[in-house]
Amino acid sequence: MMRCSGIDELLAHRDAFPESGWIFVEKTFDTVSELHIREEPFFIAENDDEEFDLEETHRTWLEAPMFLAIVQARLEKNHAAPTGELIAAAIHYLEKDTFMP
Repeated sequence: MMRCSGIDELLAHRDAFPESGWIFVEKTFDTVSELHIREEPFFIAENDDEEFDLEETHRTWLEAPMFLAIVQARLEKNHAAPTGELIAAAIHYLEKDTFMP
C-alpha cells in the first residue's frame, strides 16, 4: 500500500499511481478541507486485496485517474501552479463535479 503524508507527497508519487482505483483517506478526513488535504495521509492500494481492506477501513477521496486529470488540467492552465492552486482545483471538482475554469 502506498501511503503519502499530505498532498505534496501524493503529487511527488503520482507517476506510481495505478491505472484505476481510489485514493483513500481516514474516516475523519474532511474531503474539502485545505488543511486536511495539505497535511493528512492519503492511501493508495497496490492490489485488489489492499483495495478491499481500504474500502472497509477508510473513505474514498478521489479516483486516482481523476486526481491526475484534475492536476493535469490545472497545470495546462498554469504550468507552475502552486500546491494551493492544485488543492483548490481538487476541492472545486469535489464540490461542483467539473474542472476549475
